[in-house]
Amino acid sequence: MKLLIAFFSLLLLNNPAETLLVVDKDLKKPLGHTNEFTLALYLQRSFPVYASDVPVIVATIDKAVKTLDKGQPCQQVVKLAAEHTSISIAIDCEDTRKISVNLITEITEVNTSYSYTLVRNEMDSRKVQRRLLDFATYLTQ
Repeated sequence: MKLLIAFFSLLLLNNPAETLLVVDKDLKKPLGHTNEFTLALYLQRSFPVYASDVPVIVATIDKAVKTLDKGQPCQQVVKLAAEHTSISIAIDCEDTRKISVNLITEITEVNTSYSYTLVRNEMDSRKVQRRLLDFATYLTQ
């Protein structure tokens, strides 16, 4: 009986880390899988996303696309959270209306976060929506 309790305790203590998807920032290379995302991967133009979060991220991207349809006011940042990854949409109207979209993933196991600028200073909201939808499609392939 003690051996059985020790075995289950060992299993609980050695839970493997959640699987992370390695996203190519150019959305061209296929998704990779890892249990540990490193700075070296990030510097190779990769971005981490928890595999278990993909359905929530896709739903959040859908909300972001609808938010852009509503025409948000200038100088506003809209932040949409999706489990470990959040999406922020910044609209700057200094000279012209420019939209930027950033994603930030929190890696809870090592208390680190990584950011990814999906869109930078785009004036056409339809192009921003297309890029968001392309990212959602990439994640679900």
